[in-house]
Amino acid sequence: LPEGIRLTREQLSAMIAHARAEYPNEACGILAGRDGAVTRVYPMTNVERSPVSYLMDPKEQCKPPSQALRARFAHPWKSRGRSKGGFRP
Repeated sequence: LPEGIRLTREQLSAMIAHARAEYPNEACGILAGRDGAVTRVYPMTNVERSPVSYLMDPKEQCKPPSQALRARFAHPWKSRGRSKGGFRP
């Protein structure tokens, strides 16, 4: 995550759960928030279904609720994919 973005343990747990569910492929999503604090995590489908790259489903990107659209920032995120050490979100 970029420096200065803060998220709760629950939000991080949701991101990790999504990454584990998609493993060995890259997982991705959108973080929405204000003033550096994440207010909502939106897991997205990786339409490439690839362990080394991702492309968010364009249809899903249009669906976040209006409160996400009013957020001060929306930042994409992805898992790190495969590594020699095993799963690493």
